[in-house]
Amino acid sequence: MSEKDLINKLGFNRVKISEPLKYHVYLKVGGPADMYYQAQDAKEVEEAVKVSIQEGMSYLVLGNGSNILVSDKGVRGLVIINSSKNIKFLPHGFVEADSGVNNMDLIRQSKGRGLMGTERLLKVPGTVGGAVYMNAGDTGKKKFFEGLVVWVEVMDKDGKVKKIAKEECDFGYRSSRFQKSGEIILRVKLQLKQASKEEIEGAAKDILVRKMHQPSGPTVGSTFK
Repeated sequence: MSEKDLINKLGFNRVKISEPLKYHVYLKVGGPADMYYQAQDAKEVEEAVKVSIQEGMSYLVLGNGSNILVSDKGVRGLVIINSSKNIKFLPHGFVEADSGVNNMDLIRQSKGRGLMGTERLLKVPGTVGGAVYMNAGDTGKKKFFEGLVVWVEVMDKDGKVKKIAKEECDFGYRSSRFQKSGEIILRVKLQLKQASKEEIEGAAKDILVRKMHQPSGPTVGSTFK
């Protein structure tokens, strides 16, 4: 498949050629992507991945690039930036969030609805998809993201969309099945706890105090276990 064919399928005005990735990753370094596409919602992520799979084009899906180091040689094929932002608050503390949702947006909106749990992502730059992928969270009290997860919706290597129950996600310290499976994380369902403003702010303050001595500049997260 030629670049022209892929561009025609995804939209002439939507695909950039030789886009420098240093403008799209946390460390501000890295060479160009052969092709660059910003997906505005989960459906566009699905479509871009499906087109790449069907046509044998290599692809890489990124969130806000907070835990990745891009080579100066760049990335071959199509780089898909996942900018999906939908958050759906359901009864009984359930929340469904797109994988492209920024962690801070999820924290703010959950707090505004009196829901506790997402504060464990404070000071964790990135998106919900990244939080699932690396099982992010508050190491001080061993409150990792897995404690909130009900299921994760993914697209597999064949382009099929399916839901993975928490028990099948193989969560561990800074790890999950998705680091090896090649599945693209699309959405996640969470179970949060109803709490008072004081409880939520107390939990958040506790986390922030412990993280005051951590580096504040751009990093790629934990280096040693």
